[in-house]
Parts: sequence; C-alpha cells; structure tokens
Amino acid sequence: MPFSIVIPALNEERYLPVLLRSIADTGIDGLDVIVVDGKSDDTTQGVVRAYAGEHAERMSVRLIESGKRNVATQRNLGAAHASHDLIVFLDADVEIPDRETLEALVASFCMEGCAAASCRFKPTNGHPIGRFYFWLIYRFHRFQARRKPYALGACIITRKDVFERVGGFDETIRVNEDAHFVERASVHGPFRVFPHALKTSTRRFDKDGYVRMGLRYLRIWLDRTFRGELRDDRIKYEFGHYDS
Repeated sequence: MPFSIVIPALNEERYLPVLLRSIADTGIDGLDVIVVDGKSDDTTQGVVRAYAGEHAERMSVRLIESGKRNVATQRNLGAAHASHDLIVFLDADVEIPDRETLEALVASFCMEGCAAASCRFKPTNGHPIGRFYFWLIYRFHRFQARRKPYALGACIITRKDVFERVGGFDETIRVNEDAHFVERASVHGPFRVFPHALKTSTRRFDKDGYVRMGLRYLRIWLDRTFRGELRDDRIKYEFGHYDS
C-alpha cells in the first residue's frame, strides 16, 4: 500500500540526512516524503532541498515551512499535504534499518486493520543502557496498548480518515501530544505496538543523563495521568534543542 512519510524538523542538519538516506536506501519507489520545518536556524532546509533533487526520479521529497515552531502543528501541516491515505510520522532523529522493517510495519498495520500503531525502538549507538531503556519503553507501551494507548511520536502510523476524525494532533498540548493522539485514534479501530524496531538517537539522554531524563518522563506520565494533558509550562520539554 502506498504511504506518505511526515517528518517535523527544527535545527536537524545533523540527524535529518541520516533519516532521509535510510529512507532512500530502502529502495522503495514512489515514496511521498514531507519534511515540515519550523524555520530552522541551521541548514535543515538546504538538506531537504538537496535530497529532493538527488532522488527526484525515485521518490517525492517535499519541504514545507511551518509558521509556528510546534511539533503538533508541523505534523498536522504535513498530514494535510500527504498524497496517500496511509501516513507514517517519524521524528528527524530516527533511522530505518532496512527495507524489510519498514515494509513489515506497514503490512502489519494494514493486515490488522489498525487505526493507529507504533513500534519498538533501538538506540542507534547500541549503548547497553539505551537498549535497556528502550526495551522498558516497548514493554510499557505493549502493556498499555489495550488499556490506555501510549506511543512515542518517533513513529506513529495512521490513516488519513482516522486523522481527520480526531482532528489531528492537539496543538495546545505541550508534551505527550503523541500519546493523546493515539488514545483518541484507538476509538476508531485497533491500536498496536509492533515488535519491528526502528533506530533512534539517545541525544536527550546523552545531554541530560539517563537518570534525569527517566525521572522527567516518569513525572510527565504521572502528571498527565492525575492532572490531565500538559497545556502549560509546568514541565519543561524543549523541541529542537538537541541537535548534538
């Protein structure tokens, strides 16, 4: 089934080329790739234009500039321009390991008639603490899947009709807009967390430390569970400040 890939980006000149190259290396023809940039201060837009020209014969790579630096806004803008019914949202620091993994994700989504889905993640640097951390996240997401769906925006798959029914990502939510989206989407069909693994960076943990980030994520989950969606700045979580 043909699908569109939507990538929100902000100051991603280091990581975005890796993702775009991994998409191209799958060898899947006719892909529709949309990068929605939040007016980056670096060469992110130049990176997208270069890939668009280099791979024009095999796949469509489009650059859209968002007037607002907001990951939910950027995902929504990308979805509005998606050419296909099936949409795969990826973060800019993700890497697709091979063609088989990407095709298996999409095939599993279609075979199970999902409204939304996510997957497992592994650290690109292979760090053992990172592997253990992402294993814990995977087990937690699998446990939650049929109770209160939870997912990372690093990879969310959905259908355009479901996306439109729920109104896309809530742009007023500061953190966990991804979990909020899949929870609402699950009303319209199954939500699954597939075992197929994509790679992702550990840059937040490398910069702020595993213990500190783990405690921050725990606090975010507890705060959201008992106080509702985070629509203010009571918990700081920056977008576009982990470019190294």
